[in-house]
Amino acid sequence: MLDRHAAANLQTQIVNQIRAAIQNEVLCAGDRMPSTRLFADALRVSRSVIVAAYQELQVHGLIEARHGAGTYVTHALRRSSVTAPASRSPAPRRRPSRPVIADLTPGQTRMDTFPTRAWRAAWRNASYQVDVPWDACPRGGILVRKALARHLRRLRGLTCTPEQIVLTRSVPHAIGLLADAVAVRDRTVVVEDPCAPEVRWAMRDRRGRITAAPVDHDGLIAAGLPGEAALAIVSPSHQFPTGAVMSLRRRRELSAWAAESGALLIEDDSGCEFQRPGLPLPAMFMQTDRADIAYVGSFSGIFGSAVQLGYIVARGRLPERIEHALTMAGERPQALLEAAMVQLLDGNDLIRHINRTSRAHHERRRLLRQHADRSPVLGTVSGDTGGSHALLHLPSGISATDLAHRLHDRGVIVAALAAYCADPASARQCLVIGHGHLDPGTLAHAMDIIEAEVAGAARPRSASALPQDDRLDRTARGHVLSDRDLLRPDEFAPAGHRDTLLAQFEQLGRHRRTEARTQTDLLVHRQPPSHGRAPNAGRA
Repeated sequence: MLDRHAAANLQTQIVNQIRAAIQNEVLCAGDRMPSTRLFADALRVSRSVIVAAYQELQVHGLIEARHGAGTYVTHALRRSSVTAPASRSPAPRRRPSRPVIADLTPGQTRMDTFPTRAWRAAWRNASYQVDVPWDACPRGGILVRKALARHLRRLRGLTCTPEQIVLTRSVPHAIGLLADAVAVRDRTVVVEDPCAPEVRWAMRDRRGRITAAPVDHDGLIAAGLPGEAALAIVSPSHQFPTGAVMSLRRRRELSAWAAESGALLIEDDSGCEFQRPGLPLPAMFMQTDRADIAYVGSFSGIFGSAVQLGYIVARGRLPERIEHALTMAGERPQALLEAAMVQLLDGNDLIRHINRTSRAHHERRRLLRQHADRSPVLGTVSGDTGGSHALLHLPSGISATDLAHRLHDRGVIVAALAAYCADPASARQCLVIGHGHLDPGTLAHAMDIIEAEVAGAARPRSASALPQDDRLDRTARGHVLSDRDLLRPDEFAPAGHRDTLLAQFEQLGRHRRTEARTQTDLLVHRQPPSHGRAPNAGRA
């Protein structure tokens, strides 16, 4: 059932309901999905809504379109891969008790600055080529691979030949193809901890033996990796979700380990378009000429789920093995999409859009850090040197998972870092803040709510034994106090709330600051005569 008055749009509701049906095995592997036209008629929505929902589900590997045969629930969703609660749903899944104010889930794309005119022109020109024989190579058409090679050289300084490129639907699809190419079944597979849930899904589906390697501020820790492995999946430029940038020393250590263990390194460079300002570290692919490293990426960060196009860059015989895997799976190139991408990649509109989006991401990262720096209760921000997400570290004693659930009830959808970890119990107490898709006002509002919830969670235990003040509750819920809330000399409050109250009073205006500080000191230090406490009982 669709709720046309809900905060979530119709596409999101359809995606979530189909996802739940698959996870609950109402829809099973191999089940055929209804056609977009029939589904749209049944739900009384536009067909374009169903098409967009199906495309999003395909990007996440939940369904697949088979040429000339319809759309089916993918074979990757066996029961064993569905029952991982933390990785399947990083954010709390229950319905918020209030409308959604902000969804801080990473990986979303803001489209209001999208070059719509260039996009439409590219697709219009591509539509004139439907009767032109198109390159049916499983790796993708030679024209789009040449254009992609030029794009990667210009954007990332990565030099490769069109023959080294294989087009895919997404990064998870690319990782799955590489895993098939090196046959990971019953072999060791190294993944970062924490990491994107899709990485573990792909390896579990192929029955690889997963080894979770910890990540710190310098990236994956190579010391202690197993002596033999089939492959290792790393994101050195901007680790997901910590945002760590792998140091040059760690990169050398990882390359040396791969050479000794015989493992294939898969470099996930998702979001490479939005690296930190200045000269970013080069891709690991360019730091070695060996054939034991493959570079993967996609255009989802630029186009969102509207474009299902990723890529693999590999050396040696690996592209041939990937092509064989594509052929055996019966997958065919997306000719119309590829024709449109040739024009977009060779034009200047895409680069201008990337530059605009990079500047917007930089401003949101700055806003996030400034908010955390100004707050007396929030912790530090890390992983904000680039990309569209960062980590907010919480003060000691506050559970990120519990906080995420409380925020969910207040309309802020956010995930704890533990949801991305192999062992959630050992995770650092952090929130993963996806900000690239939000306008500054929405992000600031969300941070205000987070700050209020953290302040409430940090309230000292001793306060429960003292008289409760409605103003304290209202400040914890984010309400701003007014003139009528100013303190009287005979009032009392626990010392632990002095800073919170003072910050609220200071919002009344600069001319009231002296009075606010005086009144708050009285609130904290004055003995309430009716309680018969010792003279110093109310002191900090």
